[in-house]
Amino acid sequence: MQLEKLGSEISSLRKELGISQKLLCEDICTQPTISLIERGEMLPGLDIIYKISLKLKKPLSYFLNIMFENNYEYVHEMIVYIEEQSLSQRFDIVYEMVAKELEQVSEKNNPWFYHFLQWQHTLCLFFLKKNNSTATTIKLKALLAREYNLILSKDFLRERILNSLAFIYALEKNYDLSIYYYEKIDFTETYSSSPRLDPKIYRLRVLYNKAKTLYDMKRYSEAIQVIDEGIETSLKLENMSLLGNFYYYKGQCCEKTEESFDEASFCYKQALFFFSLLKRELYTDLVKKQKGRFLV
Repeated sequence: MQLEKLGSEISSLRKELGISQKLLCEDICTQPTISLIERGEMLPGLDIIYKISLKLKKPLSYFLNIMFENNYEYVHEMIVYIEEQSLSQRFDIVYEMVAKELEQVSEKNNPWFYHFLQWQHTLCLFFLKKNNSTATTIKLKALLAREYNLILSKDFLRERILNSLAFIYALEKNYDLSIYYYEKIDFTETYSSSPRLDPKIYRLRVLYNKAKTLYDMKRYSEAIQVIDEGIETSLKLENMSLLGNFYYYKGQCCEKTEESFDEASFCYKQALFFFSLLKRELYTDLVKKQKGRFLV
C-alpha cells in the first residue's frame, strides 16, 4: 500500500511539473525502473529517491514520510491544523481533536504521531486547568524517556517538549529547573522540517522564553545576552515575529540594570515599531501606556 502511495505521488508531481518519465529518469535510473516505481511495483533505493526529490522539487523527507508512515497526508493536515489552533491558544478545540485522534492512534501503529498527540493532550489538560503543573511535568518527562529518543528526533519533537517543560516550570516560578530544561534544548542536529514549524524559527521562541525566565529571576545581564542572540538570529533569518518582544524585554532589562535612558528608549521605540508593523494592538497599547516616557 505504501509503495502504491509513493508511486502515485511521484507520478502526480511529475505530471504537475510537465516532466516525462524519460526526462525524470535521466541521470537517475532507466525509464522502465521509473515506470515500476510509479506503479508501486518496486521499492526504490535511498539514492534514487534522493535524486527524484531533487527533480520534483520536494525535500527527501516528504517521500520518506510517504514510504514509512501510515496515512501521511491525513496526519500532515491534522498536525498543521492542531498547531494552528494551539498557537492561537484554542485549547478547548485542540483537546477535543486530540482526544478523538488518540482513540484511533496507538504507539505501535504510528509512534511519532502518538507522541505528538500525547504532548498536545498534556498541554491542553494543563492550560484548561484539568491537571496541575506537577501532573503535567511528570507526563512530559515520561514522554522524554530515553527509549523514545529516536522517535522524538523527528521534527525536533524532543526540543518542543523540553520547551514546554521549561515554560511550565517558569510559570510556577521554579526558575532553576526552567533554565535547566532550556539548557537541554539542542538545535545543533539536523532535523527534518516540521509541517508547521521550522526548527530555526522555533529556536527564536525558545530564546524568548528563556530570556523571560532569566528576567523573572532578576538575572538581567544574562537575559540581555539571550535577547541579543534572539535579535541577531531574527535578523539573520529575516523573521520579525518576536523582534518586538525581544526589544521590549531588553528595554525592561536596561531599566533594571540602570543602563542609560537612551538605550532603554531605543529598545522601547524598536518594540513599538515592530508591534505596530505586525498589527499587534495589545502589545502596542502596552508599550504606549507603560513606557510612554521613553517614547518622547
